[in-house]
Amino acid sequence: MKTRLHYYFLFLFLTVSGSMDALACAVCYGEPDSPVSRGLSWAIFALGAIVMMVLSGAVAFFVQANRKATVLQAAESPETPTEKP
Repeated sequence: MKTRLHYYFLFLFLTVSGSMDALACAVCYGEPDSPVSRGLSWAIFALGAIVMMVLSGAVAFFVQANRKATVLQAAESPETPTEKP
């Protein structure tokens, strides 16, 4: 336990005492027109589009499964003739 605590404090010391300029990216540090910043923006857009396509596919699957289940249930249930007065 004591050695883990030493490693924790060593990690904390090295993290805090290190240069913070080396940890900043172009977006966070203030150069929004750099190629890295534009690439990061397109990457975020692409990942969002992929997530939306997968979720749309899942929704479409469940809608289609519900429609087929409704059709099958209607075909299996006995039809009762409607009486007209």
